[in-house]
Amino acid sequence: MTHQIGLSHDIFGERPPLEEDFAILADAGVKHTQVWVWDNRIEPGDLRIADNVVRWADKHGVGIDSVHGPSGYPTARHWLANPDQAAREWAVKQRRLALQTSARLGAKYMIMEYEVYDRWPFWPHESPIETWYYGSPELFNESFAQAAEEAAVQGVRIALENVSSISVSEQMKLLSNYPPELVGICFDSCHSTYGHTFHEQLDCLFPRLIATHLSDSDGLEGIQWNDRHWPPFTGVIDWQRLMKQLVSAPGLDMMMVETICSENTVTPEVTASLRKLEKLVEECERIGDETNAK
Repeated sequence: MTHQIGLSHDIFGERPPLEEDFAILADAGVKHTQVWVWDNRIEPGDLRIADNVVRWADKHGVGIDSVHGPSGYPTARHWLANPDQAAREWAVKQRRLALQTSARLGAKYMIMEYEVYDRWPFWPHESPIETWYYGSPELFNESFAQAAEEAAVQGVRIALENVSSISVSEQMKLLSNYPPELVGICFDSCHSTYGHTFHEQLDCLFPRLIATHLSDSDGLEGIQWNDRHWPPFTGVIDWQRLMKQLVSAPGLDMMMVETICSENTVTPEVTASLRKLEKLVEECERIGDETNAK
């Protein structure tokens, strides 16, 4: 199998990594993971903890493929488009520290979300609007440019993640300002289930695709929509169609599964979904190879 399947540390809940987590991942046949550099996980700039995580991962043969950096939702504390200048500058500083920590962890790239929110609260969707934000695109782009400068210094690519109900075409316009070797796309399958445009979103983002957050959802909309992040094959996503397209992405070699479960560990059900996904990827790769050989 050319493409590797990884499992994000999200599976263990919202807490810092422990050595036993990597032993559990290894026992489940997981060789690649994503860790979080954010509040209540690995604190941005805490290189001592980062070094411990690297040691534990190496000991159990699990590679730290990527980092999920701070996010500006749901608290707005880390929001790169915060209209308060001091708060926005602090959020940029946290991204810089997170990129430095990502480099220390040996991660290939760091996930950042495309946080051009125009209202508050942004989620749950279609909640009563308390505040409108009209300058978010300009403020986000300004802050993102500073983060990209740090990414270049640290040698860590940024993978800009799509966020539910926010324009992916505008997201791609932002990326046109940066070379592919510095900034690419992280496609979150759960976020894309909002609004009947799943494959249209993927088609738009596809040319810059370098990372994934794969999970399933129930396909509900409006105020009922929720960021389910269920294991693959447990919701409404057409995984056959999705994998067929993902294996053809020229910039993608690692498919990261970002799922959560109430047990906060790698359950037999999660392991089964990973094995099923691996089998499907192998099948799609084989079909692709046969098609290209004709």
